[in-house]
Amino acid sequence: MGSDVEAYAALAECHRDNRRDDIGVPTVRHAQGLAASSIGVYTRVMDSPCYCDLLRTAARKTTAIYDRHLAEVGLTLAQYKLLKKIERAGELSISELAAACDLDRSTIGRNAQVLEKHDLVAECSCGDGRRSMLKLTETGRQRFAAAAPHWRAAQAEIEAVLAPDQIVALTTLSDAL
Repeated sequence: MGSDVEAYAALAECHRDNRRDDIGVPTVRHAQGLAASSIGVYTRVMDSPCYCDLLRTAARKTTAIYDRHLAEVGLTLAQYKLLKKIERAGELSISELAAACDLDRSTIGRNAQVLEKHDLVAECSCGDGRRSMLKLTETGRQRFAAAAPHWRAAQAEIEAVLAPDQIVALTTLSDAL
């Protein structure tokens, strides 16, 4: 059985050469034997692979790599990202953290509660006392520092799989969307 890359290359070839079956849908008959999971994304109702499915699959696989590495210090990628944002800013309100992460306040609030429960962040009052801010605890600073080499190992694993032009394309895609 072939790889996902081979399956998508075969599908791209169908589109490039405008190969169609008897009802006008691009054919994948020549791609038989390739990765079944890849072909599943390409259905007879679509003229091309679902870009959302492709991006979500890539995101899940990428997150799994980071989560595996960060698990060695008891963090997930989502938790590491929140700690990183707070560490860089010094302290952030839930609203500021939500905006920085492009997530809604309720999602950030739930994640912040988990970080508080593990003594990685603490709530503190802003100077005027009207807003609650999050800051790293000493345990949070130590855990964040301990996680950095694991994050770099995940980066290296991704870089070992992707060619330099694919990394450039990934960055371009992220900026475009």
